[in-house]
Amino acid sequence: MPRQRRRRNPVPKADACLVATAAGQVAVLPAPDARTRGEELLADGRRHEREGRSPEALVAYGEAAEAGEPRIRAEALRRKGAVHRRRHEWHTALDLLREAHAAAQAARDPIEVAETLNAMGAVHLERGELVQARAALTQALTAGMDRDELRGRIEQNFGIIANIEGNLREAVSRYSTSLVAFQQAGDERGCAIAYHNLGMVSADEQRWDQADGYYAKCLDFAERTGDVHLRGCALLNRTEVHIARQHYEDARQSAESALRIFDGLGSQQGKSDAYKFLGVLYRETGVLGLAEARLKAAIDLAAGCGATLQEAEASRELALVYRRIEHNHDSVVFLNRSIRLFQRLGAQRDLRDVSARVANLESLFVEVVANWGRSLESADTYTFGHSGRVAEYAIAVARALGLDDDGIMTVRMGAYLHDLGKMRVPHEILNKPTRLTAEEFAIIKMHTLWGLELVSTIDFPWTVKPIIRSHHEKRDGSGYPDGLKGDEVPLHAQIVCVADVYDAMTSARSYQAPKTPEAGIEEMKRCMRGDLRWWRDDVFEAFLASAPQFAAVSAVL
Repeated sequence: MPRQRRRRNPVPKADACLVATAAGQVAVLPAPDARTRGEELLADGRRHEREGRSPEALVAYGEAAEAGEPRIRAEALRRKGAVHRRRHEWHTALDLLREAHAAAQAARDPIEVAETLNAMGAVHLERGELVQARAALTQALTAGMDRDELRGRIEQNFGIIANIEGNLREAVSRYSTSLVAFQQAGDERGCAIAYHNLGMVSADEQRWDQADGYYAKCLDFAERTGDVHLRGCALLNRTEVHIARQHYEDARQSAESALRIFDGLGSQQGKSDAYKFLGVLYRETGVLGLAEARLKAAIDLAAGCGATLQEAEASRELALVYRRIEHNHDSVVFLNRSIRLFQRLGAQRDLRDVSARVANLESLFVEVVANWGRSLESADTYTFGHSGRVAEYAIAVARALGLDDDGIMTVRMGAYLHDLGKMRVPHEILNKPTRLTAEEFAIIKMHTLWGLELVSTIDFPWTVKPIIRSHHEKRDGSGYPDGLKGDEVPLHAQIVCVADVYDAMTSARSYQAPKTPEAGIEEMKRCMRGDLRWWRDDVFEAFLASAPQFAAVSAVL
C-alpha cells in the first residue's frame, strides 16, 4: 500500500548518529595495573554510557573530572557534556564543553582539543546553528586529521550538516569518507554509525533495499559493541523501511523493540518516534483506533521534551488518520498544528526543507478543507459543489486584484469554509422552497457566528476567521451579522462575498431557478448603484474582469 513520502529532516537521526561523536576512545590508556583512579572512573563512565545507563555515567564522569589530571578532566567533562546534549540540556552541555576545551588546552593535548571542538559542533548542530557547527568542526578537523577515529566522527557531523541542508550527494560522500576512516581505525562503533547514516540517506531517496542493508550492518555492529542507544535508533529507522516495503509484522517488531530500548534509556524523544511509527503502521494496516492512540502518545511525549520536529511530524500523521475517517475538523486542527510547528522550526533553524514540508502540508490542508466544505453540501443536491465554485471564483478575483500567494491562500481557505456554520441550521429551513419567515431568516443569519464557533480552537496560518464571520457584510452596512460599513468589511471577506453572491444567482437553489451568467452580473451591477454599494469598487471591477473565466469553472464543478 503506497504511503505519502516525507522529506525528513535528519536532526533526530543526527542525535542518534552523534552518539559516538563524544563517546569514542580518544587516548591510549595505560595497562590496567597502571591506571589512575581518574582513568578507572572514565572507563566506568564509558561502559555505563555505552550500555545506556546515563545517570551512572554522569556520576562516574563527574568523579573522574574531580579526580583526574587536566587530560582526564578534559575528557570526563566532554563526555559528561555529551550525555547532557542527548538530553537536550544544551546550555549545560556547552558550559561543560567549554570547561573541557580549557582543560584540554591546559594539558597541551591537541587531540582532546579537537574532540571538544567536535563535541561543541555537535551541540550547535542539534540546535540548528549550522554556521557555528561548521566553524567548530572545521577547527576540529584541522586539529584531528592525524587520528582516523576522530576524523571519522568529524566527517560524520559534516555529513549531517549536508543532510540537513538537503545536499544528499555531499552527505553520502562525507559518510563514506567517515566509514573508511573508521575502518582504518578498527572502530566498529564508528562503522555502525556510518552505516546508520548511509541507511538514512538511502531511505530519504526511497532506495529501500539499500537502506535495509545499511541498517542491518549497523545493527550487527551495534550489537557487537553493546551500543544500546544506536541499536534503538537503527531499529526505529528500519521500521520506516519495513512500512514502505509493506512488511508490516517486521515493522511492528522493530518499532516495539526500539520502544523498549528507549523506555529503558528514559529517552522521551526516542519513545515519541517509536510511537509515531507504530501509529503510522496501524494507520496503514487499517487499525485506526490504535493509530490514533499511538500518535497522540507520540505528540504528548514530543511536546513534553521540547522535540518540535517530532511533534510536528506526529501531528501530521494523526491528521492523516482523521482524514481517513473523515473527521475533518480534527484533521484540520492537527494539520494546522503541524504547519505551525514546522514554521517555528524554520524560524529557529537553518533547515532548507522546512519550506517544502510546509508547502506539502498546505496542499494537504487545502484538500482536507475542501473535503470538509463538500461534506456540508453532500445532503443537498442544490448546493453541492457550491464551496468549490466559490473558492475558484474568489481565487480569480484575488488574482485580478494582485493579491500575493498568502492572500490567495487565505481567500481559498475562507471560501471553502464560509458556510461551515450551516451545519447547525435545520434541514427544513436550509432547503425550504418558499420564502423564509423573519424568524427563519434570523436562524440562517446565525450560520456566520456558528461557523466561527466551529473553528474557534483552530489557530489558522491564514486570516480565515474574518471571512467566515463577515462574508455576508456589505459596504453600505446592509449586511450581517455586525452591520459593518465601508472599510470595516475585511477585503478577503468582500472577495468571498462577491463570489458567493454570483454563485447563488447562477446556480439552482430550492427557492429559485438559476440565472444566466449575464443576468446574474446585471443583477449584481444593480447592487453597485447610488447609495446601494455592496462591495469596494476595485473588488467589483476585479470580479467583472474575472467573470469570463467562470463558465469553465462551473462546467467542471
